[in-house]
Parts: sequence; structure tokens; C-alpha cells
Amino acid sequence: MKTELAQAAILACILVAPFSHAQDLRHIPGLVGTMEVSHHRQQVGGVLEGCSMVFRAVFLDFAYRQGRPAVIAGNFTFYVQGPGAAFLTIKTGVKDLMPADAPIEAPANAYVQTKNGTSASAKGKAADSDMAGFRMWVLPITEKISALIGDVLDGKEVTLGISRKPGGLDVLIPLDLSVVETITTTEGGLKRKRSTDSLRQFTECFIEVSERLRQ
Repeated sequence: MKTELAQAAILACILVAPFSHAQDLRHIPGLVGTMEVSHHRQQVGGVLEGCSMVFRAVFLDFAYRQGRPAVIAGNFTFYVQGPGAAFLTIKTGVKDLMPADAPIEAPANAYVQTKNGTSASAKGKAADSDMAGFRMWVLPITEKISALIGDVLDGKEVTLGISRKPGGLDVLIPLDLSVVETITTTEGGLKRKRSTDSLRQFTECFIEVSERLRQ
């Protein structure tokens, strides 16, 4: 996942390179938003155990960085390890784009929310990743998380919430799960390419892995 964030930061730098003369990256048209989302199947010993949505996004941090841009990379994953053993994991890391050599930092807290569900209130375990700058949350499947997953499957809007210090304000980052790529345009901005493939693949994976709950 550290590689994922490094790739996201490199991609962000490539995308903003044509605008390097600008004093403030915030003025680049289309900079803020989801950069890329992809679905990944998680297998152990050839057995499907998880369905993961991997994301990269750029946001303006008004809570901790006076509105300067940052890139966040991570994933949320639905895991099943046997009958009655299901949980949700969230893993994220953040890197400021200004200055360019800013370090990767793990948020103090992270959650995913939709119109009807959220992981914010779930009581689980959080630990720093084995990769510097990332943290992971492992959460039991609660009623609110079930509603969250249902909303994701239905294609409803998804928001990632993070705080960059304990007890600090939440930064809310919309995640557009239809974005598969971000490119520069001849008009001098950034443009998102969209597809329903990742959400379709996640849905198919979810149906398949959920069968293990009944075995």
C-alpha cells in the first residue's frame, strides 16, 4: 500500500507538471477529486477471502493545512474468513502535495460513510501498518456497516472521513467509485474517465465471498 500512495503521489506530480509555473496548485482545473478506483480480489491459498476497493484521491485540507492539496491512497475491504467470521478493513495513508517532499503520514482515524451507513461508530482494532505512513482499522460487521456495504453495492455516494490528529476535525473526502483514470487535457486541466466495471466486479466478488458465511 505504501507503493500505492507513492504511485498516487507520482501520478499527481505528473498530472500537475504542466502547471508547475503556477504558484498555487489549487488553481489547476479538476485537481481535486477521485483520481482512480479499482477492484481487487483478496485470496489466501487460492480461496477467495476479500473484496477490496482501492482508491486514490486529491483533496484540499482546510482542517489541518490551510486548504493546501494532499493525496490519499488506501482501500476498504470486505473480508470473510469462514461461517460467521466477516469484517471490514480500512487502510489509508496521506501525503501533502505542497511541499513536494512532504512525508507520508497515517491519519489518526478513518472511516467510510454513505447515506444510510457508516463505519465511524464501529468498535474495532486500529494499528499502524507494517509500511510507514499507513494505518489499518479492522471492524466487525455491525448494522451500520451492513447498511454501508448495501449502499456501496447500490452505487450510492461514498465518503471517506479522516482526522489527521487524535480528537481533531474530520476531513470529508468524496470517493467517486466510477473513476478509473485521471488524465491531463489540452484545455489545461484534469479529466476523469469513468466506468461501472469496478463496482460491478466488487458486487460479483461480494456475492461470491458471502457464500462462505453459509458454509
